[in-house]
Amino acid sequence: MGRFLSWMISLFVSTHLFAVELVVELPLQNKALQYTEKTRLSQVLIDVHSVAPERYSLGLFLADLSKQAEVDELFQEIESELTQRKNKPNYTALNQASQTILEQLTSFQFKSRMLLNLDYDWARARPMSDPMLTYPGQSKFEVYAFPRPEYITLIGAVDRPGKLTFEPHFQLTDYLDEHGIVLLDGANKTEAIAIQPDGQVVEIGFGWWNSKETYLAPGAIVFIGLSSLWNENEELNRQIAELLVLRVGL
Repeated sequence: MGRFLSWMISLFVSTHLFAVELVVELPLQNKALQYTEKTRLSQVLIDVHSVAPERYSLGLFLADLSKQAEVDELFQEIESELTQRKNKPNYTALNQASQTILEQLTSFQFKSRMLLNLDYDWARARPMSDPMLTYPGQSKFEVYAFPRPEYITLIGAVDRPGKLTFEPHFQLTDYLDEHGIVLLDGANKTEAIAIQPDGQVVEIGFGWWNSKETYLAPGAIVFIGLSSLWNENEELNRQIAELLVLRVGL
């Protein structure tokens, strides 16, 4: 009995001594980082670098799996709004543009992204930017570590959405002209929204009266939204941009 009790105590201690406190999965590399104690972001980023040394630091994507329901709710709300617009009678331009955007969004994967600076030198040097990656009831995260792309991605109310070869000094109008991209009749023809690879959102004016220089990083998304002639579309465009920040992929 004494020997059995000693074995049980030993098993209990070893199980709890080495219990996994935090799991960070890297789906693209098919790897998982496991930690037996609370771990700061900077250490996780150093370990990610060891697993994926060719990763594109600006495009690192850290997902908190505990908040996925909020992302799904946002997508469903946007899906409902676009469905209403694509079926609205006597609005052919709005119908076509809404249908085009909806088809693109349904082909993407979205996850709850933690918008932190994911440069490990930055995190190590600034304690406020170096949180512990473990929270009550949640200890599992994902890091998507992509290689540096050589393109930007055009999304929205255009005739040919997709990847466009990155050009260092190109403005949005340069990309549109270079590739012969045509904006749909229901598109916003003077304003777009860029999502840089780190999740930063930038408004782009590209009309003759509001044009301003906006440089895009490799892997950036440019979203051409619905025409602002319908005031109700401005909030929807903002929501879609918010959703695109959460898009997995470059």
